[in-house]
Amino acid sequence: MMSSLRFVLDTNVVISALLLKHSVSRRAFDKARERGVFLISEATVQELNDVLKRKKLDLDASSVHGKLRQ
Repeated sequence: MMSSLRFVLDTNVVISALLLKHSVSRRAFDKARERGVFLISEATVQELNDVLKRKKLDLDASSVHGKLRQ
């Protein structure tokens, strides 16, 4: 039985992947999503939530989901 590849991405990489569709961060995110599973800690989830709530980004959960599916 072959196990899935596991990936850990920094909050900055995830944010860049969300905001910049053709960035290196987005390509890394897409490759990781295609080839394996993401591992994420509670602390990283909290940091990601905090960053996404910043007015300068103005992102909500539905827009994040949509951007990651593009």
